Amino acid sequence: MRRMEEYLAIAEQGGTESEVTTLVRDRMTPAKPFVPIEAPSFFTRVFRRMSFWHVKRQSRLSLYDLSPEQLVDIGLSRAEADQESRKALLSSWTRSL
Repeated sequence: MRRMEEYLAIAEQGGTESEVTTLVRDRMTPAKPFVPIEAPSFFTRVFRRMSFWHVKRQSRLSLYDLSPEQLVDIGLSRAEADQESRKALLSSWTRSL
């Protein structure tokens, strides 16, 4: 709370943006040097994409199993839920495995 009061006091006195930023950065969190990170490999990107697709497909398939009351709770009609479920059923051959 004290830091916020100091920040507001400097801002009210007409302190420049850099003074206010320096005050907050110096006392709250030290500046960290920029460390470049390596780009993910091709296989990592493919795995992440497939994982995302799988999660999205599972949530679309779960809409099919919801009761009408549950659909009303989340603000969907049965037609909208069926439409989303059909998007996941295009590749439903794995569901039987």
